Amino acid sequence: MLNMEQLKSGLLDAFTAGAEGDESDAAAEIAAAIVEYASSAEILMLPGPILIPAAPPLPSTGQGAMLAVATADTGKSLLEHSIKNQFAAQDPTMLILGLAIQMYVNTSFTVFSAQIGHTATGATLMVAPPVLAPVVAAGLSGQSAESCAGLMASIIHMSFKTSMFNGAGIAVDGGLGAVAAQLLI
Repeated sequence: MLNMEQLKSGLLDAFTAGAEGDESDAAAEIAAAIVEYASSAEILMLPGPILIPAAPPLPSTGQGAMLAVATADTGKSLLEHSIKNQFAAQDPTMLILGLAIQMYVNTSFTVFSAQIGHTATGATLMVAPPVLAPVVAAGLSGQSAESCAGLMASIIHMSFKTSMFNGAGIAVDGGLGAVAAQLLI
């Protein structure tokens, strides 16, 4: 389950590392904080029906199962590289970072699975990038690093929570069905 406080803590650590180190270290820390947060994303194996092919079809144990993202690490290096580009561009709107997060979700969140063996494969869509310009405004107005990390975490969390997965599910008992319109949990 996505945890905004975990993201806030990771971003605050990244801000501290950036103040004490260089931009490359800060970019790596921010990417790591986002990926660690994102690694806890889950969906439900719904709406289905998830059915075992038989005559007549039988209900599957996969119906309504909780599935965790299995591919969150896939786009970490691209995310980190994009954050470095954000720093190099010195874009006050932080659009590059927002687009990098959107691209990370849209390309990395393709497989969700449960330890028992249920799996869903498809695509996750973050429709719009997180709008991070208010974080810059907060920082320029003298807000603390903790306040800025909290604001950034809140904006990123909202974007993740409105991202939607669509695909197909396969249950460990042979059940098959649609996994559609599932918001990240």
